[in-house]
Amino acid sequence: MSFIIIGGGGYIGFHIGKALLLAGFKVTLLDIRLPSHEWLFKTCLPSSYLMEGITEEPFFEDHNFSTSSGDIDNHKILSMNDGKNEYLMDFYKVDIRDIHLLEFYMNEVKDPECVIHTASFGMSGISQLPRHAEIMEEVNIQGLKNVIEIAANIGVKAIVYTSTYNVVFGGEPIKGGDEDLEYFPLYRHVDNYSKTKSIAEQILLTADKKNGMRTCSLRLAGVMGPMEERHLPRIVSNIDKRRLVINYMDEGGAVVDFVGIQNVVQAHVRAALKLLNDPSKVGGAYFISDGAPINNMEYFRPLIKARGRSYPRLYIPMIVMFIIVCIIEFMANILNISPLLTRAELFKTGVSHYFSIKKAQKDFSYRPTKPNDMSLITKYYSR
Repeated sequence: MSFIIIGGGGYIGFHIGKALLLAGFKVTLLDIRLPSHEWLFKTCLPSSYLMEGITEEPFFEDHNFSTSSGDIDNHKILSMNDGKNEYLMDFYKVDIRDIHLLEFYMNEVKDPECVIHTASFGMSGISQLPRHAEIMEEVNIQGLKNVIEIAANIGVKAIVYTSTYNVVFGGEPIKGGDEDLEYFPLYRHVDNYSKTKSIAEQILLTADKKNGMRTCSLRLAGVMGPMEERHLPRIVSNIDKRRLVINYMDEGGAVVDFVGIQNVVQAHVRAALKLLNDPSKVGGAYFISDGAPINNMEYFRPLIKARGRSYPRLYIPMIVMFIIVCIIEFMANILNISPLLTRAELFKTGVSHYFSIKKAQKDFSYRPTKPNDMSLITKYYSR
């Protein structure tokens, strides 16, 4: 069985690919960037931890599966030999906006059965600023359209799409929401990333059963794990520079979901295998988290302690924070510098929103492990 990971050079895509490789499947990574050197050469995220929630998966019975960290030499986990090594992950550098190059490389993969699409642009920080709206639309919308068109034409059986809570969340509290919630109105989003991801997810789900190809979308909470490069470096930098000295929350206490990388991997692998092996029992959108809502700042308490800093005690009302962040984002967009916080990030961290994972549990036996576990993260960042 062969998998293509679109966005395989990113944190989520690479580790999904590694898990599938450990399970004995053929994996090809496509991305505009290579995976991080750390992911290839460091052992901060043991294979046993990454695979804990899926080792009992019955679809693995016919594959040479093991979770020993020595089973795969991390120095050799990535191959760039034009798809001729059946034991390693192959990597092709490609921009998904270039449909002709994308088609060429997807055709290089022999009999791909499933595409897992994790690629996106504009999730946070400087890339989320309005000045980058055009590239968000090109990557998040047109890029996905390209993938769907090519996948349907080459006989791919399933696409699993990595989505976000933001397709239904836009700054208004949601407590225990489920997949019956309507999409947040596009015109009300304060950032183009959320808007483009919402459009993309709807395109993906509309493509279900195109040429017999099945699709589903996994709406992820904030992804955390050792060596994560999108959120944690900014958070740690702010902790170290004593910028994380204030706390803010809505009236609901800023209770939110997080999801560990091991559970992100589990959800994608289980959803993909279910689509391929029992397609009538799965489909649509799914919320994916650790299933343990927690106050946003409280989640990071172990990390703050590990960096030798004090937990923030100063409280600022959300309305005041919103005014401050509007000014910060406006100036950052003009100067093209990374903002301390964007409006979308303020909503994500300060407004309560958490969702039920019951549909994922029912449809593809999603069972999150080690909820809100910061042990590997604090170990990685400990002084």
